[in-house]
Amino acid sequence: MPILDNITFHKFKGLCNLELRDLGRINLLVGNNNSGKTSILEGLSVYANPLDIKEWWRISRNREQEDRSTRTSLLEAICWLFPQNTHQILDPSIDSEIEHSKLLISSSRNSRFPILNLAASYELVEELRPPRQWRGRAEEFNQSEELELMQGLDVNVTVKPTTVQLPLFDEQVEYEEKLDFQIWENEPFIRLSKKNKYQSPVALITTVSHRSESNFRLLSEAKYQNFKDDVVKLLQEIDSDILDVQILTERGARNSNRFVIQIEHKKLGFAPLSSFGDGIRRLFHIALNLPRIEGGMLLIDEIEAAIHTEALQLSYRWLVKWC
Repeated sequence: MPILDNITFHKFKGLCNLELRDLGRINLLVGNNNSGKTSILEGLSVYANPLDIKEWWRISRNREQEDRSTRTSLLEAICWLFPQNTHQILDPSIDSEIEHSKLLISSSRNSRFPILNLAASYELVEELRPPRQWRGRAEEFNQSEELELMQGLDVNVTVKPTTVQLPLFDEQVEYEEKLDFQIWENEPFIRLSKKNKYQSPVALITTVSHRSESNFRLLSEAKYQNFKDDVVKLLQEIDSDILDVQILTERGARNSNRFVIQIEHKKLGFAPLSSFGDGIRRLFHIALNLPRIEGGMLLIDEIEAAIHTEALQLSYRWLVKWC
C-alpha cells in the first residue's frame, strides 16, 4: 500500500487545485518544461515535514543550490513557496491588504500519512532593530545607537493530523498543531527543527544534489545498515571495474584531517568519487538515500538526468526492487 493514495495541491507555488489520484508505490510524473513537476516534488517534501523550519528553508532554496552568487533574498525565496506575486508582496508601496498569502495541501483519509491537511500563511512585518553589526549581540547594543527599520516575514503553519480514535471515547477527535516563525532581511536564518510525530522520512534528489558533501554521512549510514554492498553492485552495473567504495584520508597529505570518498577501481586503483562522471555520482547519491527514507518518500527530479540511456533500464530495475 502506498504512503499516499490521493493528494491535492490547493495552493502551492504555481499549482492550483491540482489533484493526484490513485497513487501507487512508484509514480512517474511526465510533462513539458515549466509544467509544475518539480513544484509537486517540493510540495510533497514540505508536506512530509511541515513543522520543520529547516525543510521550509531548504525547499525555498532548492532551485538555487549552485547559484549562490545571484540568489534571491531568503524573504523572497520563502514567499515564492506561496501562490502570489512575490515582487508585489515585498513592495512597500503595495496596499497592505495583499500582504498576506495562504498555502494549502491536503491528502486523503485513506492514506498512511500522519497528516491530513497543511495550511500556512505569511505576513509582511516591519520592526526597528539594532544595526547589522549588533545583530546576535543584542545584550551589548547601546540603546542610544540608531535603530534600523527592518522588513521581515511572520510565517504561520497549521497542521491537522489524520483523525484518531482515543481510548474511552467513541467519537473520533481532530487536533491541530501550529508553528510560528519569523525571518528578517539580511539576518542569518536560525535552522532549528521542531521534532514532532508528524514527520515522515523524505529525500528530494535534485539534478545537482549528488555534488553535495552529504554523501559522507549517507555512506556511513548505508554501511551501518549493511546496505553499502548493494550500492556497490549498482555501480558495478555501470562500470564492472569498480571494486568498492571507501572513506579515506586525502592521498599524499601528511597529518591531514581531510577525508574523501574513494572508489577502488581495477584499472585506476583508488580514485576520488569526484573524478567520475555525473551518472555514477548521481546513481550513488540516489542509492545512498534509500536506507534513511524507509516508510517514506524518495522524490527524484528528472530521474534520467546525467544517466546514459544504456544504463537507465538496469538503474530503474534496481530502484524498483529496493523501493
